[in-house]
Amino acid sequence: MRRKWNIEAGDGVHTVEYRRSFFGIVRVIIDGESFNLGYVSRLSKRSEPFRVGDEQCVLIIKRGGGAEIMSTDCKVERVKVGT
Repeated sequence: MRRKWNIEAGDGVHTVEYRRSFFGIVRVIIDGESFNLGYVSRLSKRSEPFRVGDEQCVLIIKRGGGAEIMSTDCKVERVKVGT
């Protein structure tokens, strides 16, 4: 599963990508830099705070494997990608 967002912060537009493998291994890619979150169960909910530029955002991994990004400081726009 892949999800991708453009985040408009004070210093420009940043790209964040969420990738979940068939085995439940989750990676987050922020402006080309990859961060491995390891195994995340489809039955659990998890939130991971991160920064883009000087702004604070939160990646919310939902039950069932979906994901969304929340931020009060930035404009977040989801980008369509192939699965």
